[in-house]
Amino acid sequence: MKEVIVLGAGPGGYVAAIKAAKLRAQVKLIEKGEVGGTCLNRGCIPTKAMLHVLSLYEATKRGKAMGLEADNVKINFEKFCTYRDDVVKRLRQGIQFLLRKNNVELIKGEGRLTGHGEVTVNGNKLQGRVILATGSSPSRPSFFSFDKEYILNSDDILALKKIPASLLIIGAGAIGVEFAAIFNSLGTKVILIEMLPRIIPAEDEEIAQILAKEMGKKGIIIKTGAKVENIKVLKEKGVKIKVSSGEEVFVEKVLVAVGRTPNIAGMGFEDAGVKIENGKIDVNSRLETNIPDVFAIGDITIGPLLAHKASSQAITAAVNAAGGNEEFLMGDIIPACIYSFPEVARVGLTEKEAKAAGHKTKIGKFPFRGLGKAQAISQVEGMAKVIVNSETEEILGVHIIGPHATELIGEVSLARRMEATCNDIATTCHPHPTLSEVLMEACHAVYGQSIHLP
Repeated sequence: MKEVIVLGAGPGGYVAAIKAAKLRAQVKLIEKGEVGGTCLNRGCIPTKAMLHVLSLYEATKRGKAMGLEADNVKINFEKFCTYRDDVVKRLRQGIQFLLRKNNVELIKGEGRLTGHGEVTVNGNKLQGRVILATGSSPSRPSFFSFDKEYILNSDDILALKKIPASLLIIGAGAIGVEFAAIFNSLGTKVILIEMLPRIIPAEDEEIAQILAKEMGKKGIIIKTGAKVENIKVLKEKGVKIKVSSGEEVFVEKVLVAVGRTPNIAGMGFEDAGVKIENGKIDVNSRLETNIPDVFAIGDITIGPLLAHKASSQAITAAVNAAGGNEEFLMGDIIPACIYSFPEVARVGLTEKEAKAAGHKTKIGKFPFRGLGKAQAISQVEGMAKVIVNSETEEILGVHIIGPHATELIGEVSLARRMEATCNDIATTCHPHPTLSEVLMEACHAVYGQSIHLP
């Protein structure tokens, strides 16, 4: 029986542990905190619970025009946070149950890689094939003095006991715009600052412009091409921020959302000889490091810092650690999702990236406004955008902004994995009335054949 040791119990680590156990390996899972990692406890899940409640709240406020009349609708912040925390607790208990049922031994402690196939935890040395899954933490630039009261990171802000009157968010990537959506809906005055020329700079430029417009409609103040030059905490008066434009801003709280840092330092990886490049662990297609019997997955490896990437890699690493032989082919089929209002999702290249790579492209777009389902649910903002290689018909990238974009993008991931063409999606019968028709129509639009475009 293979011995497998998994270091870290986040969405990569616990999945790897369960998969290896199902393959009849003897598995030890090491975690110093709670199972589920950042995603479950301080990231993906709590924020989605909050966004769900707020989507209902926003829908209720819009309902009057549709005949839904409700008086004095408001957020009880204490119950709101309790609901969020209960969701997290249930899921955490679910993972613990699955670990027990699969005979995974959960060891509480801070593990370190201390040799080839060796991990030390709580003073004990464990031997076996090792899967490193230590995840990432909020980046903490030295310029900012985090005090957990006035200057916060994405972990700290979930511990707030009351809704701040005003919030300045530094960084307009996925994390920044999600928290902007949350606190704007809670009634907080939100200012979003981004050093680069536009928000969500990793996304397609046209999609970013639409999101900025929609956020602006909701009252979120966006300042792009701007840097924070100085921060001064005035205690009970809040925080004074000086921006590169010379403007001074006074807010109650500041959220620093400038990305995440892989958890590599202090783990013993470098001492054990693991090859690290540009702050990430180098792995091959089997997710092996340069050290025999040591694998790595998730945020500590090259590629996007996404929970679903970690979970997908976990399956491959577990199979190989248990004696199999599989390859993880990441490519650019991994979807990226932003849970803002409206949602943003993509797979593949942006229009700019496709042109820079030398592709001759053709593009199809279709607005949600043209869909019967979008009109019926009164969510018509946004569109789908499809970028295709005009010579090979290969789908290079698909970008969606609008209702349930993060659910719709799964179709595209499968299409790209199966090497389907744009015409394959266009000629596939999609159910009506659904939001999924936006992809079918956008693919028809690539050929100038969309039925519901004028």
